[in-house]
Amino acid sequence: MNNESMKSEDEMKYALPMAVLSTLGKIEGKTKMQKIIGIIQFKGITLKQLDKIYNYELYHHGPFSSELAEILDKLISTGMIQLTVHTSPKGSFTYTYSLTTLGKEYNKVFDARKIISKSIKNTISEVCDETQSLPLPDLVRLAYAEFGCLKEEE
Repeated sequence: MNNESMKSEDEMKYALPMAVLSTLGKIEGKTKMQKIIGIIQFKGITLKQLDKIYNYELYHHGPFSSELAEILDKLISTGMIQLTVHTSPKGSFTYTYSLTTLGKEYNKVFDARKIISKSIKNTISEVCDETQSLPLPDLVRLAYAEFGCLKEEE
């Protein structure tokens, strides 16, 4: 069992999206949020840095976790994450996630308690650097690839 397994599973479930938002500042799109966090989890498992945090299954746009969606809803409802909805001229919606001031304060607490290890923080940084400017179709393909590698190892 690795060091991350010693941490509270619930704390990690909440800390990971907040750490990702702390790294990126904001994420535009629910699909993008799902894929970036999924890729971090898949790489972390492959690298033996962490255990499975969220259950993912294949969905319309690649790997999706209803569990992560619920966590994000809780983080929004408790004021940790702000979800801004923009309407395009064509009437479609774009969702932007960002940390609130309260979320930034809680993120500092998670950091002080070392909920997320240095190796996972490095993985978060690497994945964020790799994915932040990818067009969504490329991000979805990458998520499929990472999810597929994980499935092959099981």
